[in-house]
Amino acid sequence: RSSIVIDEIADTVLPLFNSVALNLGTGKLVVIPSETLDMATVNVGDFFLSNTTGDKYMTLQGAGLDSTDAGVTFTITLTELQRADAIHLSATPGGDGDPLVLDINGNGVQDRALNGCPELVGVPISETADFIIPNITTSTLFLSNGSLVLFFSEIIDITPQSYVNLSKISLVNESGVAGNRVNVAGATILSLDGTKMELLLSEVQRIRAIELSAQPGGDNSGLALDVSAGAIRDRAQNLNADTFGVPVIENPDTVPPELVSASLDYNSGVLTINASEWIDATPISLIKLKIMFLANNTYEKGNAILDAAITSIDGYQVNITLSEFQRANSLRLSGTRGGDGGALFLRVLSGAFQDIAQNPSVRNFTISIEEFEDHTRPRLINGTIDYNTGNLTLYASETIDVSPSSNV
Repeated sequence: RSSIVIDEIADTVLPLFNSVALNLGTGKLVVIPSETLDMATVNVGDFFLSNTTGDKYMTLQGAGLDSTDAGVTFTITLTELQRADAIHLSATPGGDGDPLVLDINGNGVQDRALNGCPELVGVPISETADFIIPNITTSTLFLSNGSLVLFFSEIIDITPQSYVNLSKISLVNESGVAGNRVNVAGATILSLDGTKMELLLSEVQRIRAIELSAQPGGDNSGLALDVSAGAIRDRAQNLNADTFGVPVIENPDTVPPELVSASLDYNSGVLTINASEWIDATPISLIKLKIMFLANNTYEKGNAILDAAITSIDGYQVNITLSEFQRANSLRLSGTRGGDGGALFLRVLSGAFQDIAQNPSVRNFTISIEEFEDHTRPRLINGTIDYNTGNLTLYASETIDVSPSSNV
């Protein structure tokens, strides 16, 4: 047996790429190089997706890298953001109509002989469109402020916001009772394109959601989310299918209500209280008039409005009709005509009212009342005369000022 000396000629051929294919549904970029590569030398940060040759528009830094055949081929798995942005740059549905190309920095890959590739620009990419429909996976509801966050299987196209059809999204009560649902049409979209979308419910929607939830103020049945087909779309303009019963993580309303302002109309005697959120006035006994006072200054307790009548339902405002005695006495202490010139104040102690989630007010409030002057003329309603004494008694539509008697 004899040995043969092999004259070795070094590999000096630079690696190139034979083909590149990108599946925009899965985000997998499959590359077939001209020869086997040393996978340890592949740097995805040197790869770029572009619309224009040599533009190097979008780096693939952060993408995943894998080879199942030791460098004969390799796959770069784009991040979700890279995949979605690539759709916008492609010639597939949702794209700008121009096909993608691949740009690679020089020495971005090396072969087994450690020959680095030259700078490669404008490498054609075979594009496969994204046909995978988006799905909603879960949602979170913050009942304190009405924020509803929906999470999706991929980036959703919210530009423009008209792409989202909120009328096809509803919070539903798990009790199964017909009509126990909150359609979110009219809510405010707070998000841009992404894998989640935050909605801010209107106050009416937030209150109804509390009532249908398993949280304080609710019916203990809990909420789910029904999303009908066509509510949202992905970057490739694929619309979602019907998805019903999506779990909703409920966070209770823990924010106590606050008194914002108050006004008093001396014509009708109606005291209107405005709160920071809806007040629970059903039944009216939840409004504790015995710890509400009308005062002539900020340091005195004032007069309780215990005998007044509440004429409101649940809402931002509570209307309280003062008795005639309370109305006339308040006018006497007011800053309007017939008053003492000083402002009238409303003093409300903690626990005087609660919100729909049963959070009681926790602060003591003393606020200046906006006063509306009494312009209503008094009317004589009837009268009686006692012929034994000669006394004539007249009855008027409101309290008459007889001090001094020259006023009559």
